[in-house]
Amino acid sequence: MTVRARCRHWGAVDRELYGREAIFGNDGLAARLTGLTPTGSARAAYEHRDDALGARGCQNRAFTVLTGDEGSYLGDKKLDRSTLRRKVTVRYASLAHPDTWAAGKDGAKGRTGGSPADYQEFLDLLAVVGKQPVGPIGATGRQDLTDGQVIIAYDAMATAVHGIRQATPGSLPRPADVGEQWPRVKASLRVSGASGWICPDNHGNPYNKAVPVVELAPEDASQRFVAIAWPEGKPPARNCLPPSSAP
Repeated sequence: MTVRARCRHWGAVDRELYGREAIFGNDGLAARLTGLTPTGSARAAYEHRDDALGARGCQNRAFTVLTGDEGSYLGDKKLDRSTLRRKVTVRYASLAHPDTWAAGKDGAKGRTGGSPADYQEFLDLLAVVGKQPVGPIGATGRQDLTDGQVIIAYDAMATAVHGIRQATPGSLPRPADVGEQWPRVKASLRVSGASGWICPDNHGNPYNKAVPVVELAPEDASQRFVAIAWPEGKPPARNCLPPSSAP
């Protein structure tokens, strides 16, 4: 996790931080920015000990922390969530989020790269496995889906099944036959996943796949959808064809 911040008397500060405690621990980023430990009961060491803002640190300035999908674990109930109400915003690139394709969210309706219908298909199947005789498989309510784990697991299995069925329809394929299918999973053969379209490039990496940007809500540290980001800067074309020179 790389954090870049600017505060009066500091200039620019770059830090490499890892894990939840890097943000919310007694010596974490939030403590150093606010001058308070997570419990708010004592002073914490500032980035610069000669900071002229004294006991208030930089509480009059807002800071945004950006990180990867491990940010989905930052809502741990053992952490002091009041940190998020001290002008510290935490956003991360999530694996998936249940609000990504909700109609009216970030213009998702009618957009390429994924759809509300694809996500609804996932929800319909989830309802089946959530009760007998198939299930129940565990907690599958909306809030249980916000870390993206169940959604992305479904998409991984859907992609594997797609490859198996395409390899040798009607019979059990060899693993090598399945592996040969990945470069063909594009255009009309793409996987329309719950998290978005899956169109692997020649190396098996997802091409221009939707990335939900999520933030921890200051009220309860829940994972709140913000927007969709695209690696190529815009949604894929309807044929979802990776460039032949894709790395």
